Amino acid sequence: MDLKQLVYFETIVEEGNITAASKKLYISQPALSNQLKVMEEELGTSLMNRGSRIITLTDAGKIMYRKTKHILELTESMHKEITDYTNGLTGTLRIGITPICDGTLLNGKLIKFTKENPLIKYELYERNTFEILELLFNGIIDLGIVRTPFNTRGLDVQYWDREPMIVLYNSNYDFSNDTNTICVKNLKDKPLTIIRRFEKTITLACLDAGFEPNILCLNDELPVTILWAEAGLGIALVPISALNLKTHKPISYKIIDEPTFCTQNALITVKGRYLSTIAKKFIKMAR
Repeated sequence: MDLKQLVYFETIVEEGNITAASKKLYISQPALSNQLKVMEEELGTSLMNRGSRIITLTDAGKIMYRKTKHILELTESMHKEITDYTNGLTGTLRIGITPICDGTLLNGKLIKFTKENPLIKYELYERNTFEILELLFNGIIDLGIVRTPFNTRGLDVQYWDREPMIVLYNSNYDFSNDTNTICVKNLKDKPLTIIRRFEKTITLACLDAGFEPNILCLNDELPVTILWAEAGLGIALVPISALNLKTHKPISYKIIDEPTFCTQNALITVKGRYLSTIAKKFIKMAR
């Protein structure tokens, strides 16, 4: 017994007779009658009481009709779900994201994507960059959104806009000038709080300016770096988008006027790995 026979049976029941069903199905009455006979022979029982104008279901026919409806509804649902999934309209997108990327993503790209694809669900894993790389290579997430610098080996990388680094400081410190920028040399002797993966970039820039940086606190978490600055425990060197993470405590900032003091968000996937239609659609939107 196949799905086509189930459709024939359902149509006969709902149309009330073989003549009307044959017209709806665009097949001849003898052919449709023969299909019904084949089904009854396979099941070893009569499914319908044939009258002159209408047919009625036997008890076995009633069971068959109920099961047929369920099977055909399930089949239709399966086809729709697979079609929607293929078109990227439903399913789950698993994204690894660093804390600093949350505001940027939610205020822009993810909102747009969600509005255009309302049936998609999300699993977000907030980790530091190195943990996101591990999740990505282990296949736990579909894609990652991280901040440079990071090791790009084995990755396909889509870079987003560059942004400058800033210094965050409270009233314990002063950068007395009338502009919103400072030079690297203004960091000399200042106690710096920085994220570990920015250490090399910052150190090299300071050495090029003729001094060794005074790194007070080296850590892996951007929120920790900001909290130290808000508490007056050093000056935080962070991307400008980190302003989204600061609390309501009074704090000032200046942009570091140095080309090498820039960073970018990047969307990463494993090179050569299969991507779901949902992931492909998100990556295309995010360009």
